[in-house]
Amino acid sequence: MIFRDIVFDARYLVDREDSIRLLECELVQCAGFCVSDLYLRFLPKVVTPSTAKVIVAASGRAPIEPEETRIERLIEVLRFPWRFPFDDVIGRDEAAKKRAILDALHEALVWLAKREGWSLSPFETAYRGCLDCGIVNAFFWKDGKAWASPNRRHKARIFYRFGPWTAETYAVIYDKADREVGWSMLTQVMASDAIIAELLGSCEWKSDEKFVVHPRRASPGKKNRWLCSLKYLQEPPFPGRIRLT
Repeated sequence: MIFRDIVFDARYLVDREDSIRLLECELVQCAGFCVSDLYLRFLPKVVTPSTAKVIVAASGRAPIEPEETRIERLIEVLRFPWRFPFDDVIGRDEAAKKRAILDALHEALVWLAKREGWSLSPFETAYRGCLDCGIVNAFFWKDGKAWASPNRRHKARIFYRFGPWTAETYAVIYDKADREVGWSMLTQVMASDAIIAELLGSCEWKSDEKFVVHPRRASPGKKNRWLCSLKYLQEPPFPGRIRLT
């Protein structure tokens, strides 16, 4: 079986009557979506006997000694609590918060891999990949694939940024010499699990001036396309330029 999903769950073990603690956990949870999605991006294939998904339940009450941790075994899913310093993390800035989540997530997965007899090298690769990109989950979709306009004067690429609060998807327009012309935000949603995979579907030019992206799944009564018009392009919403990699 191929291991293909990770959830960093900061809400699973929360006392639901403690509204302050629930809010704190929600702050960590949103950043956890961003970090776990990034970790999966860099994780090479991991073959397991029967596990496709792991849920790391962050908890301030989890056992301090990992050896005392109990694993809940569901169908193709393993779930277990892991010690997380909520009180120390809540007040930190975005970068420090994501680093704390990444370190806890990685430590939990390495511990699990050792216990289950999985290869450790894929997890080390994923951890290094996250650090090398500064724990910034922002990439061109489909490795920078470009869609050429009917007149071949422009091409479009899709860029997404998955932050600790929201996820944005942009169309980036280039001229035929591959020089950047401008950006257009297509959609912005609240952070949640597997945002990009759920959102993006097919892409096409409707004319020489209009590029359209359709969602993967159409929703009745909702907007089922996002339009980029070359007449309304903007400067990139980031410092400097985003390089194609």
